[in-house]
Amino acid sequence: MADSTLKASELVLNDLWPGQVNPHLTLIDNVTNGAHHNVQYATHPVGTKASIYCKAENGTYSRRGFATFIYLQASVNPNAAMAAGQVCVPQSAVNWFGVTNDPDDALSVPGMPVVVALSAMTTGYYGWFWCGGVCPVEAVPALDSATAFATDGDVAPGPVTARDLEADAIGFGSLDGTDPKEVAVGFALAASR
Repeated sequence: MADSTLKASELVLNDLWPGQVNPHLTLIDNVTNGAHHNVQYATHPVGTKASIYCKAENGTYSRRGFATFIYLQASVNPNAAMAAGQVCVPQSAVNWFGVTNDPDDALSVPGMPVVVALSAMTTGYYGWFWCGGVCPVEAVPALDSATAFATDGDVAPGPVTARDLEADAIGFGSLDGTDPKEVAVGFALAASR
């Protein structure tokens, strides 16, 4: 099936990553701005979670609700260049908190928790990734009204799972129950285009 797309504002992610949100950690405004994102050395413990409330104001294309972020390491594979808006999964069982956007380099695609890269990431560097809730359009400049996630063909409104796409990327597909490893990683609020 040919790949299609799902608008960022039409996707809500299920946070399937271990750990709780740190209520004492505040991410202000631009989550990718600062000395803690896309850095060579981790400035937070890997796996730390934080959340923000998206107000959907000032002409943003966000939905109202919480967005959850997790602090992870971008793939150490130099062939897996990571860009904003790309869907990633754990790279290996040894490096669970290291994520990749390359389905051939991933631990597995179906059944794995997903994150979305908030910006281009340097190989092996650390930063924040969107892991749950509404798409944080107002807090992440690279995720705007034009952002769309690749899907494996027509995705209907409802539960979605991670899929290995024809374009050698990780994207979303409808949860149809045909693969016992599939798990609902999110919910599509509208059909793909």
